[in-house]
Amino acid sequence: MADRNFIVYDVETKDLIKDQNKIFELGISVTVTYSYNENVYRIWGDTKQDHKDLLSYMNGCIAITFNGISFDSKVLLGNNRKILPNGSVTGDPFKEGKEYGWRNIDMFTEIWKSIFKTKNVITAIEKQKNAKQFHVRGLFNLDNILRNTLGGTYLKLVNGITAVDHYKNGNLKKLYEYCIQDVRTERALWEFVKDRKYIVNGNYDIVKFDQM
Repeated sequence: MADRNFIVYDVETKDLIKDQNKIFELGISVTVTYSYNENVYRIWGDTKQDHKDLLSYMNGCIAITFNGISFDSKVLLGNNRKILPNGSVTGDPFKEGKEYGWRNIDMFTEIWKSIFKTKNVITAIEKQKNAKQFHVRGLFNLDNILRNTLGGTYLKLVNGITAVDHYKNGNLKKLYEYCIQDVRTERALWEFVKDRKYIVNGNYDIVKFDQM
C-alpha cells in the first residue's frame, strides 16, 4: 500500500439527485483531486474527455473520500459499479470494454464499520441503511463532524445544492472554490483520522475507527 498513490477527491454534479438509481446520469460539473504522491491539487472539468482523463488518473489509486463509495464512485464509474467487501470499486461507465477502479478509504463508511463492528464495507452500508436510530439530521453530517472533530478550523463553504446553482448559473469560479475547499477539509479530516483513529459526531459522541 505504501507504493500506491493516495488521492483525496470530491465530485460535484450538474443536477440534483432525483433518483438514487440514476446517479451517473447527473453528470460531472467539476471534480477536484489532491494527490499525496504529487502534492498537487487538480481541477477536472465537465466534458466526457475530462471524465475519462480523471478515471485514468485515479485508476489503481487509494481514494480518500467522505461518502465516496455510495455517491462519488457512482458518478464516476456508473450506477452498476461493483463494490468489494474491502471497499474497492470497479466499473466500465461508458460501456467501452475499459474497466477502471480503485480502493476506497471512505470516512463515512468507516464510521459504520466501527459502529457495527465489521470490516466488510458492503455489510456496513446495508446495516446503516436499516439503522433508523442513526438517521438523525446532522448526526453524521460532514460539517458537524469537521466542526466537532477539528474545532471549526476547516468547514465547507456551501452545500451541494448551491454548487449545482453555481454550475447552472455559469459561476465556475465559486464552484471550483467550493470543491477545492471540500477536498481540503476531507484531507484534513483524513490526516486527523489516520493519526488518531476517531471522529466526533454531531452529538459530540466519539466514534473510534477500530475497523480500518
